[in-house]
Amino acid sequence: MRNNIKALIFDLGNVIVNLNMRKFYKKILPKSDNKEINIYKDLWEPIEKLDKGLFSKEEFYQEAKKRFQFQDVGKEEFFNMFNSIFDSLNYKLLDFIKKLKQDKMYKIFALSNTNPLHIEFLAKNIIDFRDYFNQVFYSYELGMIKPDPKIFLHVLEHINYKPSECIFIDDNRKNVKVAEQIGMIGIQFRNETKFLEEINDLLNIS
Repeated sequence: MRNNIKALIFDLGNVIVNLNMRKFYKKILPKSDNKEINIYKDLWEPIEKLDKGLFSKEEFYQEAKKRFQFQDVGKEEFFNMFNSIFDSLNYKLLDFIKKLKQDKMYKIFALSNTNPLHIEFLAKNIIDFRDYFNQVFYSYELGMIKPDPKIFLHVLEHINYKPSECIFIDDNRKNVKVAEQIGMIGIQFRNETKFLEEINDLLNIS
């Protein structure tokens, strides 16, 4: 198996960096005058548009303001709340990725559903993913999100590898399933320990 693999493609959220959306919900809900709001349903659409690059930061703020009906939350305060979702980094996994990249046996890529607010915040305060990967692919720059098969095909075409030459790692089973349907080897990430066991076995790393 090892001789066939040339690239690893990692998701970022809940793989490299752990997310906790409840932090954001706890901050924003007390500010909302809309008592009928369904935070999962009503916030998902504008976040998805932001992740697809269809909303600017300003448009995202204005849409959230309209839906939440908050009057006393400024743009920067709202962005800070939105960026409060980030928890710890998975350092053992980062060390593993760093070593693979240094050994130059495999190309290491990232493919993430994300947005400029999160990426800019992370790069400034927590981690710049460009330091760990040969190349990063962000949904908001590509205009599409996982699990759309087109985003996987775009990445494969850009990195110039066959699907069978790539391992795709994501915490979301739907995304892994689409990658497998395209022909990639898929691993659903659950935790660092289990993943490192799986990948070491797959790549025959002792």
